[in-house]
Amino acid sequence: PAAEGTSPDVARLAQLARDKYNIPVGPGQMSDNGMVRFADSVVNKMPMSGGTASSAAQQGAFNRAVANTFGATADKITPDVMASAKTRLGNVFDSVADRTPAIPYDPAIEDSLIKTIDDANQVLTPSEIAPLKNQVDAIVGKFGQGNSAISGDVYQALTRKGKPLDRLLSSDNPNIQFYAGQIRNALDDALERAAPADARADLQKARAQYKAMKTIEPLVAKAPTGDVSPALLMGRVNSSYGDTAYGGGGDLAELARIGQQFLKAPPSSGTAERLAIMELGKK
Repeated sequence: PAAEGTSPDVARLAQLARDKYNIPVGPGQMSDNGMVRFADSVVNKMPMSGGTASSAAQQGAFNRAVANTFGATADKITPDVMASAKTRLGNVFDSVADRTPAIPYDPAIEDSLIKTIDDANQVLTPSEIAPLKNQVDAIVGKFGQGNSAISGDVYQALTRKGKPLDRLLSSDNPNIQFYAGQIRNALDDALERAAPADARADLQKARAQYKAMKTIEPLVAKAPTGDVSPALLMGRVNSSYGDTAYGGGGDLAELARIGQQFLKAPPSSGTAERLAIMELGKK
């Protein structure tokens, strides 16, 4: 049931949280009244209120829903969960590459690589651009050695864990990381165009899950308990997908909205209000 004063949009989002993602949402969290939401959060922290267990269950459900976006099943998204997902998804990419005899250097990949470096030139420093240009040169060189095509084995060698492109994707520099992702996307797009029809669906699903995994990667690095921050997820989704204002981002965007609306701590109403609420709880 919705709390009095709950807007239709908030009620629909709460229903989505419960019905699609099995995330429980309490009436107090649905209220449009900031004081009600704040009071609900304070009361749930009181001893014997049951709120701690309820919050933990809600966070666990949120974690499970986020993990499911990249094909994992977990109540906590730990580095082990991420490593296992990365290996599994890498195996899908490798399997598709094994089934793809040749990946041509077509106009689409050429345009993508040129655009990536052109765009990077406008915003990055020369030292940031250098490793990206080196990687594009290496990729183009591999296509040249194969008479304007690479085999699935060469694709795997270029994208394998620990190789230069993978290291750029894991760079501490978000600018390098972003444009390295564009380079990887150009390669993956080329693989998808060349893949046999029976392998293409597997690759498309793996790519969507890989993007979701990479989106939350920085949040997992900041979460020693394995709890993905509901407050920070929206920023990562907006940065990764870019079109969330127009309905993009899929399940991860929906979860980010749910996290922002219901799971992140409400803004403080002030010390006086907090003390008043706590005093009420003692009576």
